[in-house]
Amino acid sequence: MKYIFLMLCFLTLISCKFMNEFNRKDMDKLFALYQEKNLFFVNVLVKKEGAKLYEGSAGYQNFENKVKNNPTTIFMIGSISKTYTATILMQLVEEGKIKLDDTLSKYFPDIPNAHLISIEMLLRHRSGLFNYTADPQFLKEVANPISKEEFLKRFKSLKINFQPDAQFEYSNTNYMLLGFVIESITKDTYQNQLQKRILDKLNLKNTFFGRSTQQAHVAISYAPDSTSWKRTNPEWNTDWAAAAGGITATTGD
Repeated sequence: MKYIFLMLCFLTLISCKFMNEFNRKDMDKLFALYQEKNLFFVNVLVKKEGAKLYEGSAGYQNFENKVKNNPTTIFMIGSISKTYTATILMQLVEEGKIKLDDTLSKYFPDIPNAHLISIEMLLRHRSGLFNYTADPQFLKEVANPISKEEFLKRFKSLKINFQPDAQFEYSNTNYMLLGFVIESITKDTYQNQLQKRILDKLNLKNTFFGRSTQQAHVAISYAPDSTSWKRTNPEWNTDWAAAAGGITATTGD
């Protein structure tokens, strides 16, 4: 998608040489420039082996009210959510509740090519299923709620971009379906499984499925116009992202 959203940056730096040369003063200058020129709305947290090397913010979580980004700002983390979904799925594999070579037809036989698409293909974006967020009508509908049943109804008529496992092509459809598979296996909601399997275990108090109710800390999404910044429109209903992109978090979490 060609929208510019507020950015949540997780930086994992593994080069010892780079770490030894890490210059906090230069980073401070960079973020000061971002803030002075309104160039970038961003939070960054850099850690090495659990130790914080740098934390910085620039721009605003609420531009109209001049509320600046800070370590408590909660962002929609978008497709980083897919790593959580993959983690839950792999936990279920370890528990023997699903196999990577199980086919999608075991859960949703009406999806095109379901008998040929494995769970691993969904994880690796090799299903060939059309990316539902690329539909020309998507942005006209995304502000409204949508149910799981409605998604599955739509997915039954998806076009096929290529035969399963023939190539790689990023598709949010894959991870939306994986979220539904998780619910089918556990007989529970994706939200509850996320909470029990990851958030509670890691004591992530500032990570949420869907938009956080802590409105004072939630970052509003903006895009640049010719002279300033404007709110992105439409604002997504997170039903449309769910297991593919519906999680919110702070950089610390």
